[in-house]
Amino acid sequence: MTSDEKSDRILITSALPYLHGIPHLGNIITSVLPADVYYRFQRLKGKNALYICGSDSHGTMHEVEAEKKGMETEDLVYGNHEVVRELFKKLNLDFSYYDITDSEENRNITYRIFVALDENGYIKEKEMKLPYCRNCEQFLADRWIEGECPVCGGLARGDQCDDCSALLSPEEIIDPYCVHCGKRQIEFRKSKHLFFQLQEFEEWLRDWVKDKTGNKLTKSETYSWLDEGLDERCISRDSEWGFKIPKEGYEDKVFYVWFDAVIGYIGATVNWAKENDKDWEDWWFDRKTELVQFMGKDNIPFHTIIFPSMLKGTNENWNLADRIMAGGFLLSKDVKFSKSRGKGLNLESALEVRGSEYWRYVLMALYPRNSDMMFSWNTFIEKVNNELTDSFGNYIHRVLKFVADNFDGKLPEAELGPDDEEFLKSVRNKISEIEISIEKFKFKEALREIIKISSLGNQYFQEKKPWETIKSNREECERTLFACASTVKSLAILIEPFLPSVSEKIWGFLNLDGDVHREDWERAKKMDLTGVEIAEPKPMFEKIKRDEIPEFGAEGIEEGGENLISFDEFQEMDLRIGEIETVEPIEGSDKLYKLEIDLGEETKQSVAGLKGTYSPEELEGMEVPVLANLEPSELMGVESECMILATVVDEKPVLLKPDKKVKAGAEIK
Repeated sequence: MTSDEKSDRILITSALPYLHGIPHLGNIITSVLPADVYYRFQRLKGKNALYICGSDSHGTMHEVEAEKKGMETEDLVYGNHEVVRELFKKLNLDFSYYDITDSEENRNITYRIFVALDENGYIKEKEMKLPYCRNCEQFLADRWIEGECPVCGGLARGDQCDDCSALLSPEEIIDPYCVHCGKRQIEFRKSKHLFFQLQEFEEWLRDWVKDKTGNKLTKSETYSWLDEGLDERCISRDSEWGFKIPKEGYEDKVFYVWFDAVIGYIGATVNWAKENDKDWEDWWFDRKTELVQFMGKDNIPFHTIIFPSMLKGTNENWNLADRIMAGGFLLSKDVKFSKSRGKGLNLESALEVRGSEYWRYVLMALYPRNSDMMFSWNTFIEKVNNELTDSFGNYIHRVLKFVADNFDGKLPEAELGPDDEEFLKSVRNKISEIEISIEKFKFKEALREIIKISSLGNQYFQEKKPWETIKSNREECERTLFACASTVKSLAILIEPFLPSVSEKIWGFLNLDGDVHREDWERAKKMDLTGVEIAEPKPMFEKIKRDEIPEFGAEGIEEGGENLISFDEFQEMDLRIGEIETVEPIEGSDKLYKLEIDLGEETKQSVAGLKGTYSPEELEGMEVPVLANLEPSELMGVESECMILATVVDEKPVLLKPDKKVKAGAEIK
């Protein structure tokens, strides 16, 4: 689809959460949350956006869990479905429609696609060897068999390794055992099953997928599959729970869960359309609809290879994805978060620690766009305290509080001066960068720029000193407050995709009409806040102390584990030699200096705790190693854009220096 052909209609999906347990943070960070952010952004941009998701409700894993709990599978599934729906509401996820794959509409679409594939020759019958438990006297489908992964030595469960995500044949599993009885009385017997001829689409996929991936991780995982060569894929299972296969001789089998799960996007759209008196085919057949899909990296091949091939094989004119965006795993110690194995932190437990907006912020600030990301409580606390509270929250509160206390709550109107215009110009530039970042799925970078605006605002407020000019030059004070309050309004719109309830609070403080969730994104660029009476503002965030974090006992959450990074992550670090140009003490601090550091092609500002150890004279002209692409933060109202590297001896910093003179900006490798 070319840009000229695109309409204002955009269909957004996120990978369907599997229902045998509470979603963990690894599920949230790569699928439902970034999709929600993107959906809210597109809505602010005026697009006719639809956000579809639902619970993945079939598969043997549900049967395994139900058997363990002595429940009927259906009762377990629908009970978990309601629990997950409520948790997603608490996380402020604004689905247009949240469905479940065990629906009549999804069954009908699944049958429609299966019959078309069968009639077109893409479904073949084949005899295969399947694990059979002699003790239980039954075939073991998928998660009924476990053992050691032949690839990584981790836990292999049916058709996939839970640790490395390698797709497996049950025959490949080392030392397998039956989940029903726990015994290793496994043998492999022949049984007839149905196979989707995926290999028939390999050449077409190579051409189709070229411009469909939203990041290098999605592309590399897809081409890794294609380069290994595609093979036919079994779509039937010996199981009771799922959609029965509408083909003679296979009525006692059900569709393999992956087959009807991806079709669930269509089934959910059908249900949404019924409830809203719309035509679902506008979204799945009209060529002017843009389809964007979000998922974790373990779901990439199902969306970039299998699902498009299924739709292509029907010979119907289905809309295929325009962009497919996947994120890496969220790690704690040396494993990915996994709800099935009790690894990591699930959503329910997380929301007991802090509310949804804290988690929405931190998870998107860590968004693992092209590589896995390590989670730690220290990172969580740092992001909340330094960025969300000290920078963003502090700026909003100090500006509005000043207006409320000194202008009887009524924002003054003022003609802006050159300094004010320059400040607002820098804000507008940041807004353009934020917009570009979100369109490119760079959510972490977009949030960084939003915090940068609040840092610029704090710096501008600090430099303008309205607490002094209100006595000496009231007009200048009014200009300062007008510019700052207008920026607060901009931040209310900019933060809405990420922190919707915070956006709503700011809108309320400003007493603005309308619904901020339906505002125009372009209004964020307009400094047009006039005649507004400010409501008494209240702090929006609370700092977190380490002793407030409860110990959940889940493996990998405790601090102190190996915090390994990939080589790709190391390459993303911009390490350079910088020359300290100027040093200024920060008023009110016993430890902090504000430093201007020459990094070759640019000069950056750093706040460093060197006061009391080094004098300004000692520091000026010194060459030091610097992390140049650090996320901006704020200390004592002063922005820090980079970090000097040092060691600590006897609780005092000791700076590192090159052993000979080098040029400022020289790269450290």
